[in-house]
Amino acid sequence: MKGLAMSRRATAGAVTIERLAGPAPGQYWRARHRIEGRHDARGSYNGVDAGLVLLLQNIEKADGDDHVIVLAPHPEWEPCYQIALRIHADDFEKDWELAHDGAAVRGREMAALIDAMRLTQEAMSQPPPVDSEAPRLGQEPRLNAGGATGKELATEGGLKAMTQHADALKASADAHVAWIKEHSDELGNQAGALARFHQEKAGALLAKAKNQLSDLDRIRGMVTNLEIYTGRGVDVLPLATGEPAARDEALVIYQDLLSFDEELLLCLDQGGLDHTMVDQVAKALEDTALVRQMIPSPRGVVLVRFRGGYKEFIRERDGDSTERSVAVGRYNEAMSKESMRHHLLYRDGACLTLISCDDVLPNITQLLPSAAEQAEHFTRRSFNWDRRAYDEVPITREDIDYAKAQRSQLGRLTDFARVLVILWGLHDRTELLDASGIPRFSNWLDPGFQRSHLRLVSLDSLIAEERPSFDEYRADCNRFLGAGVTVAVNLRAAMTESAAPGAYNRNRYQAWVPQQACQVARVTYVHGRPTISVATHEAFNRGRTRNVNVVLEEPNAHLVLDRADADELRYYLQSRRSRRAYADYVAVFRQALTHVAARDAAEAPWQRWIEASLQEGRLARDAVEAGRAARLARAVIRASQRDGVLPAVPADASAALRNAALNAAHAALADHGARVAAIEAWCAAQGWTPVALTHDGRDRWHLYREATDAERDPRIAQFPWCARSTLAFRRDGAPHAHKVAITLYQRRAGEQVVFAWPSAERWGAAVAPAGLTHERMLSLLDLPASASLAFDDVSALVEAMIGSATHYNRTHSKRFVSREPCLFPIGTVIEKDRTALLVIHVDAWDAAYAWGDEAQKARVREWIERNYANPAGALSRLDKPFAPTVGTVDLKAITLHTGTPWFEAPYRSRSDVDGWENGRRAGTRRLTTLSPAGARLVPWLAPLCDAPTTTINAPKETSHGT
Repeated sequence: MKGLAMSRRATAGAVTIERLAGPAPGQYWRARHRIEGRHDARGSYNGVDAGLVLLLQNIEKADGDDHVIVLAPHPEWEPCYQIALRIHADDFEKDWELAHDGAAVRGREMAALIDAMRLTQEAMSQPPPVDSEAPRLGQEPRLNAGGATGKELATEGGLKAMTQHADALKASADAHVAWIKEHSDELGNQAGALARFHQEKAGALLAKAKNQLSDLDRIRGMVTNLEIYTGRGVDVLPLATGEPAARDEALVIYQDLLSFDEELLLCLDQGGLDHTMVDQVAKALEDTALVRQMIPSPRGVVLVRFRGGYKEFIRERDGDSTERSVAVGRYNEAMSKESMRHHLLYRDGACLTLISCDDVLPNITQLLPSAAEQAEHFTRRSFNWDRRAYDEVPITREDIDYAKAQRSQLGRLTDFARVLVILWGLHDRTELLDASGIPRFSNWLDPGFQRSHLRLVSLDSLIAEERPSFDEYRADCNRFLGAGVTVAVNLRAAMTESAAPGAYNRNRYQAWVPQQACQVARVTYVHGRPTISVATHEAFNRGRTRNVNVVLEEPNAHLVLDRADADELRYYLQSRRSRRAYADYVAVFRQALTHVAARDAAEAPWQRWIEASLQEGRLARDAVEAGRAARLARAVIRASQRDGVLPAVPADASAALRNAALNAAHAALADHGARVAAIEAWCAAQGWTPVALTHDGRDRWHLYREATDAERDPRIAQFPWCARSTLAFRRDGAPHAHKVAITLYQRRAGEQVVFAWPSAERWGAAVAPAGLTHERMLSLLDLPASASLAFDDVSALVEAMIGSATHYNRTHSKRFVSREPCLFPIGTVIEKDRTALLVIHVDAWDAAYAWGDEAQKARVREWIERNYANPAGALSRLDKPFAPTVGTVDLKAITLHTGTPWFEAPYRSRSDVDGWENGRRAGTRRLTTLSPAGARLVPWLAPLCDAPTTTINAPKETSHGT
């Protein structure tokens, strides 16, 4: 960017070489030649004509040198082209030269523009040019022109002339308006260009002053650092006193941002800790284990805040005015913001100090960006539509965005430097860091000082980075969720209105709250959903208690413990990396660790016995492999126990349980290649597709395979289940199967997966419709057949309906007549890949009257006359034609009544003949089966049915393989 030029002195023969200064903001530069536009890493600008003069608006620097030259757009360019030209500094002087006459050029261009504006104003004041084809505007004609007497009111010729005159007048007015608009728009564009000329002139003056302004910013930054050093705006609050750390201990700086409410888990009944509870924080930090968890090194500092999120300090009450509600919201927001303000927590042995500086700390989220975050500044991300993913391209020195990336990076580093200035000033002015052995009045920003006295625990240099993330670990454990497993549950997060409806009242308020925040419980399945029982008390009366069923539908609120390991749980509780999601799992993981540690301690004799057996049999290569297999074997056989607990010692267990433990450990270590090959050959011969081979805690082998067409019920839209067979192996290794069941393939705590075929992952992710088992689904789909049998004895059915409807009215309301609605299943339907039941909806009394004999009809009339104050309307309803309403219901919404062929369920959709025809044509609705009773009651459905309802409990032949 440096140029050389020769100039002659007045003395004879003297030639002097002068060094020209490089480009500077405020200068004018001229295009050497026609420049083609480009928009890539080296530049972003449109084409420029040769000789055009532009203002150098700014210079972006990188690594202390010019990197990007920014030229202002020419004032006369259209507004849509008023975009700055960004040119790589290495390419700039190839195409541009300094225009010493740039100011004169701009002056001439501005004078020409002003002259053009004057000509435009003069032209606008003149009449528009005459259009030879436009009607000529003359004197206004008379309406009676050409009349015989001249006294006529109007003549045909006069009217025609007047029409022509009106057309000419309109054409003249339109031409004048268009003329004025054309010159007005032109004048407006010229005025805008003139304003841009003046704006550029001001910008040139401002650009020349930028160096002075940058010096001013540097001085201001220096003053700010000195103010921080002297303690202005820095507050120190001692939280604990005690013995300091050894003098040779380095000061360790942690990148994390910790929250006291998440780390300490105090005052949960009050919504958690906040900034008003400093005494509770200080009391909790007397626990040395907790302090080591937050700051592991004897001398260290970390960024903290009292709360990690919003808190409701004052609750709104029912009936509050709008003004009070707004005031409460603003107060809670302000208090929450104060609780989320950042501080430094400094530990020196047993001494803890909270340091605040509102000029620095609230602006940063960690004490130093990690290497990965630093690299993000120099990475350009763009979405690749072909790959449906982001492409990441590094920004190098050759890229015009390099200077911008470097400014962003240095801005983050400035905040960290000011954190060091805070500690530097406190050490020089106070006794806070006297025990550290750091010399006073040292330069904390010097790299040599930092290498000698400081250590940084970066997120990039953590131990055990190969471990999965917390989310991945939790998801892996929760894949074993099933009946009988043990789970640790965060009840505050798990007890949502949908998961625990029994804890909420009609106003959707949680009237029953758990007696403890976290609970370890065993899972049972209720209506096909994993459920635990939770002890609760009334929200405002702890004396009233009840048990509430909670469905485990929040995956982030529970952890399955059957395969959880104590060492893994300790890692996630102490890991610096996982600190970023600490609030999501700390409560559950602490409860889980307590349970798992106690369980492992109780099962230590089993662990030692299995390890010793494996080593004696030389089945394990080393102690680590033996320990891993023993832990897996314990989990497998534990799940087979009814109470989920192993006997105290192996000697107290049955021989079958001991053999099962050893076989489970052997299955985890052995090579099953020959067994898998035999199963593959056997399945190929049967025409089956294997999914997975497992071994359970009762020393049984199981094969999961894809269900055959014969095993898939055509009434089910989506079939997510596999066929699970219990296997046995003959002496020659050939397998044979028995006890085939249709079930989901999922990881079970009581089974270990010995081998999984490629389709296992897909089947493992399959979800049952509405959470129903295959057996439950079939029992619901068989309801139309069983209900149809009830219609074979209509008299008995009507008697049952009269009795049920009478009881329904008696138990539902004493002020009004309550009529029981009845849903009778008559078929099965597939709607948009969903399985549903086809039903008819009837009123119990109307149906009893329509289907009953004369005596039953008389009883219906008597009931109406006895219960209605004005029975005329209800009696007239009986004489109308009886037509049941046809509709569908979801399988999961069905509530069965014992001993009755009808049930309760909310309608999903109603339909008529036209609706069914439209659904068939669109392919969105299929009537897969229709019962005989349904065909009699709704005859128009019969032609639409794929097949009639099959016989109930029809004998089915199942092939176990030959």
